[in-house]
Amino acid sequence: MAHQIPVEIAADIGPFLSRLAQLGYQPTGSLYSPESFGNYFVDLNSGNAWLRIVRDRGQYFIDVASKEGLRQAGMLRAFHDRKTFEQAVLEWLRAA
Repeated sequence: MAHQIPVEIAADIGPFLSRLAQLGYQPTGSLYSPESFGNYFVDLNSGNAWLRIVRDRGQYFIDVASKEGLRQAGMLRAFHDRKTFEQAVLEWLRAA
C-alpha cells in the first residue's frame, strides 16, 4: 500500500513529489506538525537510495544517508525559497 501524504504537505510540495516519483522516488513515511509551525518531513525511497525532504521554520533542506555527496553538490544547506529548493534537488538527482 502506498504511503498517504498529509494534505498539508501535499498542498505545499505535491507537484514536487510527483516529479520525484517520475524519477523513481516513492514516499515511505511522513510527519506534519501543525503545533511546530507547520514543520514536516517526507521520506522517499528509490531502490536502495533514501532521502528525506524537510521543512523546518519555513526553510527547506534535504537529508540523505551520506552527507558527503550533498556537501560536494552544494546541497548541504537550507533553502528559503521552495521553488529554488525543488529545482536544486531535481538537478542534483538527475546528475547523480
